[in-house]
Formats: sequence, structure tokens, C-alpha cells
Amino acid sequence: MGIRFPYFSWNSIRLKLVVGLFVVTLPLITLLIYNNHYSIDVVLNQVAISNKNMISLYMNHIDDRLKLAEKNILGLATTNYDIQSMDAPNSDDEYQMAKYNVSVNLSNNIFLYTSIDSFFIFEPERQDLLNVSQSAVSYSERIKVEENLVRHLNQLSNSSQLPTKNWYIRVIGEESYLLRIIKSDNLFIGAWVNAHTLLSPMSLIDLGRNGSGLLITSEGKPMIQTDLPLDQVDLSRGFEQYYLTGENDNWLVVGESSQEGEFGLAAIIPNEQILQNLPMLSWLIGWISFTAIGLVPLSLYFLHRTLLVPLNRLITVMNKLNKGLVKVRIEDYRASDEFLMVNQTFNKMINQIETLKINVYEEQLSKQRIELQHLQLQINPHFFMNSLNILYNLAQVKNFALIQDMTICLVRYFRFMFRSNLSFVTL
Repeated sequence: MGIRFPYFSWNSIRLKLVVGLFVVTLPLITLLIYNNHYSIDVVLNQVAISNKNMISLYMNHIDDRLKLAEKNILGLATTNYDIQSMDAPNSDDEYQMAKYNVSVNLSNNIFLYTSIDSFFIFEPERQDLLNVSQSAVSYSERIKVEENLVRHLNQLSNSSQLPTKNWYIRVIGEESYLLRIIKSDNLFIGAWVNAHTLLSPMSLIDLGRNGSGLLITSEGKPMIQTDLPLDQVDLSRGFEQYYLTGENDNWLVVGESSQEGEFGLAAIIPNEQILQNLPMLSWLIGWISFTAIGLVPLSLYFLHRTLLVPLNRLITVMNKLNKGLVKVRIEDYRASDEFLMVNQTFNKMINQIETLKINVYEEQLSKQRIELQHLQLQINPHFFMNSLNILYNLAQVKNFALIQDMTICLVRYFRFMFRSNLSFVTL
């Protein structure tokens, strides 16, 4: 009974080669992909830490400027004699003189507060607003802010709600402003600054072609207009740690919250800017990974053609031989030198086996023929003695005709028996 080789077997070379290929290839591909993602994560982490430190420095600088301006406001409210005169003047002339002195004082000192756009003093009863602004503030902006500021301060004057102790955000027109207001008896003393003014130093930082630095509210809304796709970028997750946002996590967000108000400074950086030094490595690793994955089927096909197909042909011929078909041979086909040598040796061995088998068969036939001839040459002694006795008895009775017939029959019988080339006998 022939040996059967099933198409699928856990002990087959076919399965071992395929499994071996995957065992070697898949870990390498996995390692490449992991290395790629790990490199990107390391770069993102380093860039995030670097930008986090930078944003913290800028936020601390902004907080220090705001705190310095707040100290100036508190100093005006507590130690400035002219402010006290404006709050409780003995006459209208005294009020105007005190207002003039305060205006000169603020005009001479405002250049020390480059991060503040304007200081103001408002007297609700007189509806008088003294607003001293930086030279960089345009006339139209100053008028717009003053009109809005008078309405806002009147609302505060008519309500029991006092201004917040921190800088807070107020939207005027399409611009966002930070306000710090304190009330000193009947006067409102404060300062305001445009969000663009606070953010201007961020223009020195390279955050990429599409990157941006933003002042945002505590609710995650930007305080200035931006070209960023805000419908994709989530800014409401806080700044305790950096995070990726966007449709494909293609924006890195780092930031720092202010200690002086309910706002924060955020840097939104595109991944393409972060990985500008790694595109070739990332592209190369990705290309190698996808190429290796694509080469797995080609490797399996090459393995099938060069090893498994010749092996299957050899197994097929061996199964036929096990069934007794000695005439079968491995046909010539293009194969590796090793398989060509195996096929030639196998065919030669089968030819030798077939020749040997024929020789053994012919030898057996010859032996049988010799035995047959030997048997033919053997004469039964009883038959010979009986024949002679019969002839003797016939001679005694002088039956010569029967003796003649019997003698002729014996001659024919022995002539037939002594024929050496007799193979078939007619009946």
C-alpha cells in the first residue's frame, strides 16, 4: 500500500515553509512599524515639551505684564492724590486740574507698560472717561473701545455686581479685549489691552506654515480670528498635557493657562511641521513595511514555484510507483539544479529497477523452462516396465500386429517427450 501525502498536514514541508516565512517576516514588519510610530511619538513628545516650556515662558511674561499693570492701577487708586481729588473734588476746577495731572502722569508712564494698550479712569456721575492709550492704538479703535467701555462701566455702576478680581474678556466688535477694573469709591480705574497686542511676541516663533499661537478663553474659544480649521481642532481639553486633535490627529496642541485671568495661551502646530526633519525616515520605514507586506505573497508564490511544485511532482511519481506503475517517469521541466539532479537520479534509479526486474523475470522463466525440460526428460520407470511387459506378453501370443501398433505409439510418445523447444501442446 502506497504512502499518502495529504494536501494539508501539520508535518508537511509546505506548511513549515509558509509558517517559517511568516514567523520571520511578520515580526520584522511589526518591528519596523512599531519603530516608526515610536520615533514619531518621541519626536512629538520632545516637540511638545519644548513648545510647552516656550508657551509657559510667554504666558509668564504676559502674566507679569498684566500683574505690573494691575499694580499701577492699585497704586493710582490708593496713593495718587490727583485720583483722590477727582473722586471728591471741592470744585469743578479742582476736578479738571486733577484730571489733567492724572492724564499727564499716565501719558508719561504708559510707555513703561508696552503690553497694555490703555489706562482709563471713569467718573459715573459726570459721565467723564479719561482714556490714555499707547501711540500704536489707532483713533478708530480707541473711539470704539471708549464707547463700549462707557456703556459697560455704566452697567457696573448701576448694578451691585462688582468687577472681577482678575482680568476678564470682553468682546468689542470683532475683537477680544482683556479688562481689569477696580472701583475706588466713586471712580472706576482700569486698563484694557487688545488680544493681538498680547499675542504679538508670538509672531517671532516659527510654528509652521499652518501653525498658530492663540489666546483662548477658558471655554476653548479663540480670542482672535484665525485661519485654522476650528471645526476640526478641539481647544477645550485643557493644558495639563499636550494632545493631538483634528480629523486624523494631525494637530498638536500645547498651552498654558494664565494666573491673572480666565484665559490661556495655546500653540497649535501641524504634524507636518513637527516631523519636518523625519519625513524621509518615516517615508522610508513606511515604504519598507508596505513593500515587505506586498512581498509576502510574491515570496510564497516563488517558494511554491521553486520548491513545492517540484516536490509535489516527485511525490506524485513516488505514489504511482508504490502502486506498481514502473513505467512512470518524472518529465523534464525547468527547475533548480538540485531538483534536476534529483529528477535525473530518480529516473535513472527507476530505469535500473525496471531492468533488474525484467532480468529477474526472464531468469525465472528460464529456470522454469529448464525445470520443464528436465521433467520432460524424466521417464516414469513404471510406465517403461509396463510397456516392456505388454510387448513381451504380446510376443508370446504372437500378436505381431498389436506389437507393431504399440511400438509405433511408444516411438511417437518418446519423440514427443524429447522435443526440447516444446512450449505449447495442441489438444
